[in-house]
Amino acid sequence: MQGSSMDRLLPTALITGASSGIGKELSRVFAANHYQLILVARDRKTLDSLAAELHQKHLVPTRVEVCDLSDRTALEELLARLASEHVVVDVLVNNAGVGVEGAFFETDWESERLMLDVNVTALVRLTKAFLPQMVNRR
Repeated sequence: MQGSSMDRLLPTALITGASSGIGKELSRVFAANHYQLILVARDRKTLDSLAAELHQKHLVPTRVEVCDLSDRTALEELLARLASEHVVVDVLVNNAGVGVEGAFFETDWESERLMLDVNVTALVRLTKAFLPQMVNRR
């Protein structure tokens, strides 16, 4: 993590797919608006670079969590780690997503399953994990 430890004086945004594209840009927007960040993606090097950039420019705590969201065990380990540390997530950005190219009848099931695990299962699992806290805090 860049900077100080997570600080409850600042709201926390957890952003999946933070290593590129929309996720990377949303990370910049949240940092500029004084959110501490939990950046989630598969590429540690890219996440570490982004975390350093955001901490240097905005002085917000930034935590890197490397996680392949198509791996249900890895996702559950991430959630367990955050829960054990009593991490409070104020904003959840389910940005991670993958696609499978080609005619449906020609694509293989494993590629389709991985896509569903990232685009549907992980999204719903993360929402189920954090939404009750959000509702309780209104």
